[in-house]
Amino acid sequence: MNTSTTDTPIVENYLQNFNSQFVPAELARNLERELTEKTNEIARLREELDRLKRGCQGSCYACEPVGEMNLKLEAEVARLRRQIEKLTSIADRACNLLNLKGGYHESYELRNEIKILNAEQV
Repeated sequence: MNTSTTDTPIVENYLQNFNSQFVPAELARNLERELTEKTNEIARLREELDRLKRGCQGSCYACEPVGEMNLKLEAEVARLRRQIEKLTSIADRACNLLNLKGGYHESYELRNEIKILNAEQV
């Protein structure tokens, strides 16, 4: 949420639009401030929990570098998977061209190799 914890835009809007004599204004402002603070704290704790889960933060000196390396490796694996998908698409088009030119046997062998690559990727 990251709004300032001193502003109370919801309450102020309410007070401007309605008769404020029936609203305990200071109580409402305090509650909105507390809600904003708690929302910000929850967001911060979720971020910290995510860092702990990914191994980027921990209790030992080696946790953070290992976590950062894991993130780099995950990114590299994702990049390589995208490359394999592109290469598979290119090979598939090549198979289609071979079929059109009468190279059915070569096309069949290429398709089998593509299937093996896709199976290994998972």
